[in-house]
Amino acid sequence: ELEVRLNLRLFAEYVRDRHLSLRDRRRLLERVTVWLSVDEELPPVLLTRFLHYWQQERYCEDEASRRIVDALPDKLFERGAKKTLHEIAVAVRSHFESAPALSERCSRAAAELGLPAAMGWLGHGLVHAWLGRGMPTSQRLEEGALWMRRGAAAGDSDTAALLGSHLLHGDFSEAEP
Repeated sequence: ELEVRLNLRLFAEYVRDRHLSLRDRRRLLERVTVWLSVDEELPPVLLTRFLHYWQQERYCEDEASRRIVDALPDKLFERGAKKTLHEIAVAVRSHFESAPALSERCSRAAAELGLPAAMGWLGHGLVHAWLGRGMPTSQRLEEGALWMRRGAAAGDSDTAALLGSHLLHGDFSEAEP
């Protein structure tokens, strides 16, 4: 299976590089991005792989093409696809740790759309600095605590348990920020 996948990838890259003009590639990427944003039957892991592939410079040296693909989370946000955005954030974190900004962006969008699990995921990621780079700043800690409180208040039991653990350990103050 791996050999077949590698051969297909090599063939696809050959066709793309030899037979598509940059203008044609951008036009096709735009079509594919729109299709991915409206087809509710597609598994989020497919969207995750698409986003991750096209955001890597080694596969896509064209900044304009990356911007086209980068619009996919915005299109999902406009459609209100909070569950899909959250599942993309989780998949990116699980499979592509090199893309914390994408995970944070999708998680934040799902949280802003009101998905309690995404609120908790975003808060937890901000507090533990696996969203973004390096140690969390006090501002990101406060924002993380706020999102965790929102997720717990919205009924997400996993977030409530995490928040309780942080409060017991004195990581946050019990007062609302």
